[in-house]
Amino acid sequence: MHVGERLKLFRIMNGASREDLAKWSGYSRTYIANIEAGRREPVPFALRVLLQSLGVTNWDEILESFVQERAEKQIRTLVAC
Repeated sequence: MHVGERLKLFRIMNGASREDLAKWSGYSRTYIANIEAGRREPVPFALRVLLQSLGVTNWDEILESFVQERAEKQIRTLVAC
């Protein structure tokens, strides 16, 4: 499950629409939709703001996992070259 799918899950569990999350976080509905669809990868700060806006209390653990996944992806890309 990529980070966008997890974000969407938290949003749905919260009963929020993308528009609600956009209002709460200050990020656009389109940006949120692109993250959820896996077309965009948020910077760690944006992910933190989005998760906090949804009231996720363990956002630091999720953020740490996200950063680790990004690093592993970059390493795989470098090794493949």
